[in-house]
Amino acid sequence: MVNNISLSTLGLVMLGILSGMIICLLGIESLEENLNGWLLFADGMLFGFGGSYSLAFGRRFSRFEVFRNNLRLWLLVPGILAVMIISPLEYLLLTAVFPRSSEIQVWGGTLSLVGTTILLAALFPLPAFTKFREINFCLRCCLGYIGALLAITGIALGFSSLIGFLAVIAIFLPALIWWLRATRY
Repeated sequence: MVNNISLSTLGLVMLGILSGMIICLLGIESLEENLNGWLLFADGMLFGFGGSYSLAFGRRFSRFEVFRNNLRLWLLVPGILAVMIISPLEYLLLTAVFPRSSEIQVWGGTLSLVGTTILLAALFPLPAFTKFREINFCLRCCLGYIGALLAITGIALGFSSLIGFLAVIAIFLPALIWWLRATRY
């Protein structure tokens, strides 16, 4: 059965796949110098390809319907993409502003891993966590986007990226605060 996809949705799916490919390639390119390349590769696969799949075929899953027609949620995407693309580019191409040590890479990777786990647990609760499934969907979305904030802050920290931190502060946080204030529980 073929899902009927609008032209705008198809454009967003293609943009998501392209950005996922770019993030994955940046992760592979940065692996020699930074172990967070593995996390960047996994995040590119997860957010780029997984997000595109859920957007294209979200009609089958009612939990994704809130994402399809909500502009406030889509304003968070540029902040996520900016951090995930600019941070490794700054690490690979520009001189270091912050110290680049293995300890900072480990702290950034840990923060990113914890944030991604919170995001996935909020959006896709496992059947074993039945109490978590009973939580209001908007509250789970809030937890998910706080997890996304931790994940992209971990990417910026792991790649010692000043521009990545500025993107979190200037692009992602205002959109997240606006979304949290505008959402009614």
